[in-house]
Amino acid sequence: MSDNLDIIRTLSHTLCDSDLRKAWRILYNEYELRGKNRANVLKITLKPGDLVEWPVRGGKTGTGRVRRVKTKKCLVAENKKGTGRVYDIPLSMLRLVSKKK
Repeated sequence: MSDNLDIIRTLSHTLCDSDLRKAWRILYNEYELRGKNRANVLKITLKPGDLVEWPVRGGKTGTGRVRRVKTKKCLVAENKKGTGRVYDIPLSMLRLVSKKK
């Protein structure tokens, strides 16, 4: 764990309830802002055929190819053989792995 996370963990035990609520809101707002910024960049850079990954349950990641980029979401075909599943995933959850060749 990084030093910053150790500081946050210590503060979570020592802050009063109102200060803890304010600190949580600060962290949450920053998280949301970064997700929106990431989505705006991906909206411009992602093209059909690009390989992307996203978090799934159990701490794993799913991978797939972009089929279509929409305003806030992206249609992604999963990379598992035989399933042929297509997911509608928010852009803020995606990470570009490689561009289409």
